[in-house]
Amino acid sequence: MSRLISFLFLCMVLPVSCAGAISSPNGQTGFNPIEVDNFDPVFLEINSSQTKLNELLIVFDIDDTLLTAEQLLGSERWVQWYKNNQTKLELLPCRFDVASMHYEIGTMVPTEPNLNDRFNEIQNNHVLLLTARSNKQRSATERELLRNKYYFSKNDRLPSQNDWSAIIQSENRRTKIVYRAGLMMVAGADKGKALMEFLKHNNLNYKKIIFADDKLHNLKNAYMAFENSETKLVNFYFSGKNIKKEMGQNEIDIAIAANNWIRDALKRFFMPRYNYLTTPEPECFY
Repeated sequence: MSRLISFLFLCMVLPVSCAGAISSPNGQTGFNPIEVDNFDPVFLEINSSQTKLNELLIVFDIDDTLLTAEQLLGSERWVQWYKNNQTKLELLPCRFDVASMHYEIGTMVPTEPNLNDRFNEIQNNHVLLLTARSNKQRSATERELLRNKYYFSKNDRLPSQNDWSAIIQSENRRTKIVYRAGLMMVAGADKGKALMEFLKHNNLNYKKIIFADDKLHNLKNAYMAFENSETKLVNFYFSGKNIKKEMGQNEIDIAIAANNWIRDALKRFFMPRYNYLTTPEPECFY
């Protein structure tokens, strides 16, 4: 009863869609994530969901969820812009190679103050970071998590102590997903399928999963993966009041200039890599 009162109070005072808790298969309501622009509702749900050890899994996305880029290049909005304009503007091919260069050079910050402290205070539950980045981008990703004091690899919170990998088959490609020390990297694969595969092959069963992500399609894929399972899934769509989603004309001009600068720098100082990227059939490493 006290939990119900707390949830109703939350609905009244915070900008939250309270129809988004998804329980499957009993009481299934369809895909209807809880939209939030800050993490208060997420941690309220976590704190009110304390159960026996190992019965709750908490899943966080990284880019524009736990962390956001401090600069334009390598940010989520830049990645989307690059994808949409690569051919039209004759940008360098192999956009994930270019993004990886930015990840190595760039830095990130938490999406809201003290989020790292709140993350680190989660107790008695397993925590998983689930990112669309490739495992080839692991070092830069781990560096920024640790630099920002996200202690994601604490032994008492790991869903699995063992490294694990698998191949996910989508409609037009096969993708390798890799889990290590609390961080799963799926290289753009379906996060719902990846998570289900991980749990199944590691014999992990949770009564409840709380999943926070800034992309609706990731939450939809999680919903579809767990729709007929006994696991209760609570999806949080994090819009982030401090997160910029679109690029203005000034940023577009900067991005085009940066692309030309990178092209010139590669041609001048890293000719073999430049050749790999610009041949008629580019050799993409990421």
